[in-house]
Amino acid sequence: MSNKERIDFYFRCQVGADSKNGVLLDYWQSEDTEMPLREMILGCGLAYWLPFAYKRLDCLEADELKQVVRSSIYQLMLHIAYLRNSFGFFEENLIGENSDFNLTTGLESRAMSLASTQMHNGSSTTGAHSATEARLDYIDDGSYDEADELIRKISTSSS
Repeated sequence: MSNKERIDFYFRCQVGADSKNGVLLDYWQSEDTEMPLREMILGCGLAYWLPFAYKRLDCLEADELKQVVRSSIYQLMLHIAYLRNSFGFFEENLIGENSDFNLTTGLESRAMSLASTQMHNGSSTTGAHSATEARLDYIDDGSYDEADELIRKISTSSS
């Protein structure tokens, strides 16, 4: 697919207004969100499903696909840190003491430190945008040790 080709994607869904899905869709349609709708939807899709999309296309070398998986895991870990920071779950272990996902602890503190620094420096108009910028900056620095460790543990436990 060339860079000039475009894909139009439309999604229509009706759900109960009082359901979890209804609450989410109502939030997305509101004017009072932390970031633009396009960023929220594509961000979720990229973090959750991009590795599967590339796997289906079979257009990447194994190392390139591994990098996409690593980036997705990293983005998900950083979003966990963002959720914890946004809702005050700093010290609580929400997953369980013996969980492999506790590898995120060091990553979370570094990501939140970066977000906090950017918020205090006024690098963006809202805290949410600053935290998002911090997450993206942190992803770009090439430091994937925690994601690599998580991939190894998941691979080992599933084999």
